[in-house]
Amino acid sequence: MHNAIHVNWGDYLLLVGFIVVLYWIIVGMAFFRREIKNFLSGRNRSDKDDAPGVDSPFENRSQETRQTSLFPVGSDYTGQEVEERSERDLFLEVYALAGEIRAFIQAAGLKRMVRGELIRGLQSLVGQEQYRHLNESRYRVALNNVVAVEAEEQCGIHFDAEEVNEIWDVNDRS
Repeated sequence: MHNAIHVNWGDYLLLVGFIVVLYWIIVGMAFFRREIKNFLSGRNRSDKDDAPGVDSPFENRSQETRQTSLFPVGSDYTGQEVEERSERDLFLEVYALAGEIRAFIQAAGLKRMVRGELIRGLQSLVGQEQYRHLNESRYRVALNNVVAVEAEEQCGIHFDAEEVNEIWDVNDRS
């Protein structure tokens, strides 16, 4: 006697559909955990990437470099100028610089730049007059994260906190 299993098309498609859904759940959990968590909590990706105070390996800076105000003592922006420079304007400048950093690093990845060339190019970028004041802003941590993540993803170059902070040294020399 031959014992054959008889499966109808409905049961077959239900089983295949269940396997496909299970597969994508596993892939999602393995590769897109942060995005799924943000989506389910109602935050979008840009909220996390562009927000100040984002958890990062670069946030644990020494007490001398930790900043307590947007424009520290000795800054070019004092009194009336600080009031005129709105938080929105500052954020837009940070957003513009982050976009330029991403574009530069993407081009550097295509050109296969080495670490030294990448650092010099980034120093030139953050050293531009319109971005110099961001060196002392609270958004520097977020910009450092952009540099570290993009360099790793686009160029395969890993920067630690000290190396990323070297990029801003160009502002100290001028």
